[in-house]
Amino acid sequence: DDVVPHLQERGHTTVVIDRLPSAADASADVGGLADDVAVVRAALDEAGGDVVLVGHSYGGMVITEVADHPAIGRSVYVAAFWPPAGMSLLDLVGDAPPADWFSPTDDGVLALGDFDAVHRAVAADFDRAAFMPIYERMGVQSLASFATPSSAPPRSHPTTYVICTQDRA
Repeated sequence: DDVVPHLQERGHTTVVIDRLPSAADASADVGGLADDVAVVRAALDEAGGDVVLVGHSYGGMVITEVADHPAIGRSVYVAAFWPPAGMSLLDLVGDAPPADWFSPTDDGVLALGDFDAVHRAVAADFDRAAFMPIYERMGVQSLASFATPSSAPPRSHPTTYVICTQDRA
């Protein structure tokens, strides 16, 4: 929300996919990694060429899957997962301790924890009131999207990785 106006002021066209199909308000509505990839691939098809494609967190899994799309001029990973071929997000986190800000449910989704836990994990530098509308948009996430291995096709464009040293997620 804060970045897009700055890009547009500088003459850049921006397209934001606010919620991928693997996230939804209810568990019955969630898709998987392939559904997310289809949405991003369709946006790339419409965009033309020389796209700077940005993925944050789980979004890194998605932008890795479309890395061979000819419209991409650069990929940018912002505190994002960047899997090699054959690795899922769950493979990447390995034996890391479970997060306290979300938990798996019996119906195949990851449900958010309480507001304070999520705020501490994903937006500790945000004012609580400013984070509330973001929290309300988050919904549940498909566990299957975290378990799907990446195909990690080869890319022919440059890639930037932004390391966020205070990322707690």
